Amino acid sequence: VPQTGESCPECVEVAYPFLVAIWVYLIAAILILPFWCILMLLWCKLQLDRWLELSVRRLNFELRQTLNSGSMTLDQGAGRGGTGQQNLSDAACKELESVEQAITRLGGFVADHQDRFAQVWQGECESMVSVTTNL
Repeated sequence: VPQTGESCPECVEVAYPFLVAIWVYLIAAILILPFWCILMLLWCKLQLDRWLELSVRRLNFELRQTLNSGSMTLDQGAGRGGTGQQNLSDAACKELESVEQAITRLGGFVADHQDRFAQVWQGECESMVSVTTNL
């Protein structure tokens, strides 16, 4: 605790009063910075949770869309007339097209969400995490 000139005339803080101000600011920083770091890390967690929630929601949508389109091609192929070999060949081609479309959609989905993660990380979280780990 800083002393006044009357109670301790030989104390350092009496000879150098700016040390008291520096001491007060350092104590304030010691008390505030940990909570500020925790707040920044919580903000990053919320941003990453939001990204994850969006990704899972879109992945669920893609899964349902893929399953629905796959069942539709099987129903359409089974209802046609003609020879059995031709129906099987047509069904196999449609199935192959359906699988290729699903793979293309899922590949685009993965690339899109990796880009979104990079935007969230580099835009908001990377600097905050590096600052908090250095403090």
